[in-house]
Order: sequence, then C-alpha cells, then structure tokens
Amino acid sequence: MERIKLTREEKTLFLNFSRRNISIPDGMTEEQFNYAVVQLSKKNLISIEMGVKGLKAASLTHEGKAYLAVNPSLRNPFPWDIIMKAATLIAAVAATTALFIGCCRLLMLR
Repeated sequence: MERIKLTREEKTLFLNFSRRNISIPDGMTEEQFNYAVVQLSKKNLISIEMGVKGLKAASLTHEGKAYLAVNPSLRNPFPWDIIMKAATLIAAVAATTALFIGCCRLLMLR
C-alpha cells in the first residue's frame, strides 16, 4: 500500500478516531479540527457523519484500517525524488565545471 502524506493534525485525529475518540484534541482549534477531518475524509481514510452542531460520528474506513495496519506509526513517505533531483543537479554542475576547467587548461598549453 502506498504511503499517504498526513499533517500532524491529521495523524492525531486519525489515531483518535481509531480509538473511537471524536473530541477536539487539546491545542487544536476548531478550524484545524474541521479541516483535518475533511482532508482525512477526502483521502478515504475515515467516514464521517455530520450533525447540526458539528461532527456526530467518525470511523475508519476499510482503507483506513488497512493503512493503519501497514503503517502503525503513521510516518510520512521519505522525499526520495527531491534528493535524486538535487544529486543529479550537483553532478551536472560538477561535470560542467570539470569540462570548463579542462578546456581552459588545454587552451593555456598552446
């Protein structure tokens, strides 16, 4: 299963919902709570039931349960693509510099 990038708030709520706790955690505003709930729902990790006064019920979907089973610590995927792009760029700059220095030395020998 592919890892999904989750924010700190989404991780907190995802773990709380897995424990059947739908209250707003300490240190989180209601806006952050609502946004994180909507994002988790869009990622198909939880199913929600909204009431008149806000969130009425929340539970993990089958995909959410499977994701939690595969990734219990909820670690975000490591950005290997950014590291590979940086390494390629550094190698290209080093090769270009070496070529330039080599050509300058050849011209000086004449």
